[in-house]
Amino acid sequence: MKVGIDLDEVLVDFMKYFVLFYNSKNGSKVTRNKISEYRFWKLWGDSKEETDKTFNEFYKSSLFKNITPIKGAKNGIKKFSF
Repeated sequence: MKVGIDLDEVLVDFMKYFVLFYNSKNGSKVTRNKISEYRFWKLWGDSKEETDKTFNEFYKSSLFKNITPIKGAKNGIKKFSF
């Protein structure tokens, strides 16, 4: 059996770290509670290409590399191992 697991906002607090990165990069003050959808270019007025570029930069950043699992995530995953 194969099991797929959604990481962002399920096992890790992805948006917390992405918002920190985005604000640092753009000098903005975006907050998580202002994010109502994942088509970020619509929220921020950027182009889709610019938004993709920002995410690619985030994926290469130390913030992304140091995302930690939310409380209980590791134990939850262990329950799926056989």
